[in-house]
Amino acid sequence: MAPESAALLEIGRLLKQARLAASLTQEQIAEMAGISRPRYRDIETGTAAARATTLINIARALGLEMMLIPQSMIPAIFAAAA
Repeated sequence: MAPESAALLEIGRLLKQARLAASLTQEQIAEMAGISRPRYRDIETGTAAARATTLINIARALGLEMMLIPQSMIPAIFAAAA
């Protein structure tokens, strides 16, 4: 699997997890984020990429904050979380 595909699947998995935890439907999130439900579904299933602004809008709809982290810092972040 290409790294891009793995990243899209992971983003989608996290979005779905947050959506289910908030007891919201794909339709509700899509409406709050200003996108169509099919577009949101494709992002959540990892079959489509999204622009940063779209991800920010989805994160806000889910009550999340999106952060951009340099790849070089990711190991340190995972180590601190463990």
